[in-house]
Amino acid sequence: MENLFLKLIILFFAFVMLYGCRQKQQKSPDVPKKIRSLKHLTVYNPTTEPPDTVILTQKTVFKSNKHVFMNGFIGAMAVDRHNRVYIAASKPGAAGIYVFKPGGSYITTMGKYGRGPGEFESISSLTISAGKLYALDPKQQKIVLFTLKNFTHIKDERIKKKI
Repeated sequence: MENLFLKLIILFFAFVMLYGCRQKQQKSPDVPKKIRSLKHLTVYNPTTEPPDTVILTQKTVFKSNKHVFMNGFIGAMAVDRHNRVYIAASKPGAAGIYVFKPGGSYITTMGKYGRGPGEFESISSLTISAGKLYALDPKQQKIVLFTLKNFTHIKDERIKKKI
């Protein structure tokens, strides 16, 4: 009798261990078909990845080199339809918009530090529309326009305050 009781206890614990340690089938999160069809999308099951983790993968490096020395505050970035990258950098005494090819090689610099046409004291925003780059200089309260065909200055537009 004692031997049977011992066997039942062992069998019970073996059952609990096997049942408790088995891998639970994880259900894939419901993602709309429209979202699942996006390129470069990875869907993580909420039980496998911590919800507060973001993983960034480096694709291209845009850095200072013998042609360009980006220093100061990086205020804005933009990418045009040709995947050229525009990086605005400014600090007291220096400002400009650095243009790079998609692979990271330097093309040119648009604008420079100053108070004249096509010049900046600071750059806080870049927007690309209809083949033009719009750069906001909040210190001078103006928007500077450049053409993306040959990266030249078109004009400056003063921002008028409403009274």
